[in-house]
Formats: sequence, C-alpha cells, structure tokens
Amino acid sequence: MCRQVVVLFLACALLVWAASAVATVTAAGSFKLNGVEVPATAANSVPANVGDRIATDKVDAAIRFGNDCVITLERKSSAEIAHNDGRDLLRLLSGSLRYSFAPSCKLALYNRSQVATTASQGSLSVAGGHKALPIALVSGGAAAAVATTVALTDRSSSAP
Repeated sequence: MCRQVVVLFLACALLVWAASAVATVTAAGSFKLNGVEVPATAANSVPANVGDRIATDKVDAAIRFGNDCVITLERKSSAEIAHNDGRDLLRLLSGSLRYSFAPSCKLALYNRSQVATTASQGSLSVAGGHKALPIALVSGGAAAAVATTVALTDRSSSAP
C-alpha cells in the first residue's frame, strides 16, 4: 500500500512538472539542457521551462511553444527561455535561429537583451563579441530584409 502511494505521488509530480513546461525541445541528436547532455535517444519532446538554457552542438533543435511558435535553434547555438510582463520570451545567447510564428503566437524573441523582431518568420543571429549585436530579420510575405547593428555598453538591469 505504501509503495503504491509513493508511485502515485511520483507519477503526479512528473505530470505536474511536464504540464507546467512552457515549451518542448526536439532534436535528431544530442543537445544540452541547462548544461546537462540530453542524448539522442531521449531528445524527443523534452519539456523546457522558464530559466532553462538550450545549447546545440552538432544538430539543430526545434523549440516549440504550443502550436503557435516554432523556433529552430541552429548548430553551435544557445538560447534561454524567460518570462517578462506575463509573456514568454526566448533570448538567443549565441549562434543563430530560425523562427515561424502563427498570428496567435505571443512569444517575444530577444537578441541577448534587445527585442529582436515582430515578424512572423525569419532568422536571427548573434555575433561573437559583447559590444555589437548584429540583428538580421527576414520578413515572410514581401521577403524584405533588414540588417542593423545595436551597440550595447552594458546590459541594463531593467532588461528582461
């Protein structure tokens, strides 16, 4: 009886943890979640939550926020999931990503600490240094491209 209660408690805890996840990460090979290697055999729909860092090395990883927001974190890239002002956000820390958002997607994309885009699809990348952050956006329908550089001295304490 006691053993059944413990198993039931653990199953409920696992369900609550998985249900509270804001995103899932899927990859064809291994990736890192908070510095821990997730092997290719387990890299299918891994739950991710606010504060989690995802890093790729040899393969891309798909990060899905519901059915509305899909981000492909490209090889040798890292990103962090955060939450600010009642809204989920993904902060690209290094490398590059591609994204495709349905009109109902409420996710904000950040290029380190700067809001990066409001377009429904495109790509985003971060260069090596800390001073200049190149932001490359490609809008879907008109295929208009915008490239700019944002100069930062220090990350603001009010930045999400």
